Amino acid sequence: MRGGALLVDPSIGLIGGMDLTTEVLAVALVVLMAVMAVGAWIVLRYRRTPADDFVDVLSPHDNVDVLLHPNPDPDAMASGYAAATIAKAAGLDARIVYPGKLRHDENRAFRTVLGLDLVRLEDADGIRDRPVVLIDHATPRGFTASIEINPIAIIDHHDDPPMAASHIDVRSHYGACSTILWEYLDALGAVPEGETGSLVLTQELATALAYGIQTDTNNLTRGVTPYDIRALHALHELVDDTALERIANPPVEPSVLDAKAAAIQNRELMGPFCVSDLGPVESADSVAITAEELVRLEGVSTAVTIGEYNGTLYLSGRSIDDRVHIGEALERSMEAVPGASAGGHARMGGAQVSLEALDGLGPTTGMDRRELPERLISTLRDSE
Repeated sequence: MRGGALLVDPSIGLIGGMDLTTEVLAVALVVLMAVMAVGAWIVLRYRRTPADDFVDVLSPHDNVDVLLHPNPDPDAMASGYAAATIAKAAGLDARIVYPGKLRHDENRAFRTVLGLDLVRLEDADGIRDRPVVLIDHATPRGFTASIEINPIAIIDHHDDPPMAASHIDVRSHYGACSTILWEYLDALGAVPEGETGSLVLTQELATALAYGIQTDTNNLTRGVTPYDIRALHALHELVDDTALERIANPPVEPSVLDAKAAAIQNRELMGPFCVSDLGPVESADSVAITAEELVRLEGVSTAVTIGEYNGTLYLSGRSIDDRVHIGEALERSMEAVPGASAGGHARMGGAQVSLEALDGLGPTTGMDRRELPERLISTLRDSE
């Protein structure tokens, strides 16, 4: 130090000819770029939607079968229609398939008015070697060898445990499966009919989804969520009101009116529970239709109807009582008849058994049909 001045060796701060400050900045820049790259990856990763994942699962395939549950309702058909539309936009040959039978005039009108191309299955032969997407149910059922089907994707809104699949999107907190599929279309950038885009939301598809949401939430009075309301709001301007009216109010067959009359006349009441044996009916559909009517009676929260058709006894139940799981109640009621099948969800259930099994023929002990209404009401009361 001279004269109080601090002398610094100019070589200090140089490493291999590089200024130390410059080196630190260079390292910091590299670190910053790495952090930004990781951050960008995280943002892109978490911005991906279930719809993107669904398309990724479809992409390796040339074709796909969209499988609906047995006896599909408007929500299942609309959801299947949307899933097939997404698959076709991704370049796949897509079919909508279903086992069972289209029941109810409303369901048949839904298919006819909207021009849906549905393929009915008798067994697994037609789809065993094709990739399958399950819509509105989590396990294949309702046709021979259904257990052999291994789906690549499952989209559902029920609380049933799903089987294994590459893409599983089960949202039991949604009122309708159609709401989930509308969100897929929206996330994938579907454009209204008339606009240019690879994925088009046609008026028929919009009408189908809106009606699917409407029916599965019982006109927005059962299990409806903000997600369902948002979807309906977005679909509203695209809906064909005339088609909607035709679907909702199809012509009624005289046999249905006869069944409704029998349901009222033969009803048995025990508090909020109502059971009615319709006797022989001209269509198994009548049993479900009359159950929906009886649960609307003042003071009734749970209704079960029974009808005989082609040697089989059909039961259908509806409940608006939060204490009663109607599917489980029907299952317990039919335990005494091993040949019977029964089950369903909290609000809606069904059962069927051959008259021979009910009479105790074959390996079963049977049950007196006259005991059935009493047994049903007793089971419902135990559910309280």
